[in-house]
Amino acid sequence: MDTKDSNKRSFSLFGNYNLHEPAMNVPVHSTPGTNALSPYLNFDPTVLNPSKSQFILPEGQKERRGRLELMFFTIGGSVIAGSAVGSASGLYRGLRETRELTGSVRTSSIINYVSRQGATTASAMGTIALIYSLFGTGISWARDVDDELNTVASGGLTGLLYRSTAGWKGAVRGSLFGLGLSSIYVKKTMSVPEKMRAVLLKGFGDRDNLYIGETDVPKIKDDEVLVKVHAFGVNRADTMQRKGQYPPPPVKCFQNEAINGFLNGKLKVITDKTWPMEQIADAHKYMEDNLTMGKLVVTIIQDEQ
Repeated sequence: MDTKDSNKRSFSLFGNYNLHEPAMNVPVHSTPGTNALSPYLNFDPTVLNPSKSQFILPEGQKERRGRLELMFFTIGGSVIAGSAVGSASGLYRGLRETRELTGSVRTSSIINYVSRQGATTASAMGTIALIYSLFGTGISWARDVDDELNTVASGGLTGLLYRSTAGWKGAVRGSLFGLGLSSIYVKKTMSVPEKMRAVLLKGFGDRDNLYIGETDVPKIKDDEVLVKVHAFGVNRADTMQRKGQYPPPPVKCFQNEAINGFLNGKLKVITDKTWPMEQIADAHKYMEDNLTMGKLVVTIIQDEQ
């Protein structure tokens, strides 16, 4: 009877199988202390594509919006700003020019000044924004890069084209004005502050020694890049170190994870959970309680400008 039971077979959607087959004696839930994976529910998804890198950002996705995406915001914002500035200017001019009028006549005149000046200024600023955006998008596509040179060139060409109807002298003046304005903008946005918030360390060996504070911005060498950490987690090596099982101090572990994970302007998923910088202690506690690892999320500061 035992022989019959051992040879007893059953049916499933995937074909017949032996009920007493050792390979099929796997629970459908995870079991502590065992590495067995259920063939039904508890499988490791990395086996489906073990070689592909996993990024925080989808592969190929840009870290910031391109010129074409920003075009609509630029044009719309310029029209709204132009309307507000023009309306304010029209109101001031209307109040000044209608001082001798009274009643409904003065009110109608002021409204005419406001509406006419607001529409004129909004149209002008919207046109400038459209020309600038078209030049910027075209230059970016032609050069296949979006940098500060595109901004300066777009500003100069916008001034040149917008003032081209005023003769060559007016066009030159418009171009110089556009170059100057765009250069000031680029210089302003490219400036790096002297101080920066950072994760600092008082001594080493305990998470309580890590704190958020201000420090001098380091001088960047030619082969280096300054990055901004938005969130980070802890790693197993960091926890092992605090237990005396790993030599480097905690901050060194953070640095190693960042260096090892940094790739093509993105950061690989090092660990599975992130915390804001102000919650360093929570990050460590979560890792120790759950025996899991966190991850770093960084961006290049120059790319944010």
